[in-house]
Amino acid sequence: FEATGIPIVLGRDFQESDNVVVLPDRLEPPSVGAHAAELSGPPRVVIVNEALARRFFAGQSALGRRLCFGDTWSAAQTWEIVGVVGNTRYFDVRSAAEPMIYRPLYREPVGGRSTLCARTTGDPRRLVETIRRLVMEIESAVSVTEARTMEQNVNENLLQERFVATIGGFFGLVALLLAAIGLYGVMSGVVTRRTREIGIRMALGAKPSRVLRMVLRDAMAMVLVGAVIGIPTILGLTRYVESLLFGVKAQDPATLVVAALLLLAVTTIAAFLPAFRATRVQPMQALRRE
Repeated sequence: FEATGIPIVLGRDFQESDNVVVLPDRLEPPSVGAHAAELSGPPRVVIVNEALARRFFAGQSALGRRLCFGDTWSAAQTWEIVGVVGNTRYFDVRSAAEPMIYRPLYREPVGGRSTLCARTTGDPRRLVETIRRLVMEIESAVSVTEARTMEQNVNENLLQERFVATIGGFFGLVALLLAAIGLYGVMSGVVTRRTREIGIRMALGAKPSRVLRMVLRDAMAMVLVGAVIGIPTILGLTRYVESLLFGVKAQDPATLVVAALLLLAVTTIAAFLPAFRATRVQPMQALRRE
């Protein structure tokens, strides 16, 4: 639990005193397939997660309770719950946490492939060769056949979401670029049509900064109208959008604010060039234009 970062909410972790293998009077470890009832020594203990404790012991403490893995209840085959840990997702990060029971491996050994979890503060890939060497030193017949980081496991599980995010991000950038080009074209047309008006304003004493603000204000008005139409549409599609997301809510305020600020920045840049060009209009030339 410490290696994988699973918090112990109630009770305790497994202890060496629970292990029948480490007892000095036991010469050989239990054979593969040996039934737990055949193993003498300390009581058999398990640890459960919060999902299981909430499902079967709602409102009551699960510590000290006993459970049985057989189809029928047998007091001789029961295990005592000595700890409750936080929920985790083992099979799919998108699914809700399932009830989970943790048994110490030494009470019912398994053959074949096993998994060792190691935690490091540095680059985990640098630790792999050290682990391989140490395993060979402890038992030459055991080999480390595969090493994977938690980041790799999560990335593979989110492969579909990452693909959708990449495609969505690409088309989002294309749409943003088209919107910027369209806004630039519209504002350029507005400035061209209002060249005579701008010339009159400047001839009457309007400062270039005021003309700049006037053109930018018109651009911001168009963006505001688009936001009034777009935001309710986005909120109305939240159920569909949530099926494509992981770790981000469709109504996440931070995401909406960042998207709005990005659109505002692009809009300002796209409208600034025509607005700046408007400030360079010479009043006499503008008045002569048809």
